[in-house]
Amino acid sequence: MLLRAAAAGALIGALLLPDRFAENGPILCLFRRVTGRPCPSCGLSRSWQAIGHGRIGDGLSAHPFGPLTMLAAIWLASDGSAARRLEVVDRRWGQAAAAAWIGAWLWRVRPGR
Repeated sequence: MLLRAAAAGALIGALLLPDRFAENGPILCLFRRVTGRPCPSCGLSRSWQAIGHGRIGDGLSAHPFGPLTMLAAIWLASDGSAARRLEVVDRRWGQAAAAAWIGAWLWRVRPGR
């Protein structure tokens, strides 16, 4: 129930967040403040906000997993049993997703970018 409410709240926030705040708002990520480099989830809020406002390309530019995570949140928010089904997902799928997430992050923080 909590996961479903959190997903719904995040989706509503993405739809309501104005462009000026998403692009020029404060940096809330502690990792980015300290290192100057993005953390693995840096850009997801901007990605969701852009997608929620119909700018899919901007959403992909902000974070490569933005559209996928937004679809997952829509699924979680709309299906009450989704969170329970996630608990039984094969462990290999979770490991593959974690590896892809870390790989995308390493690509984003590579030198010279």
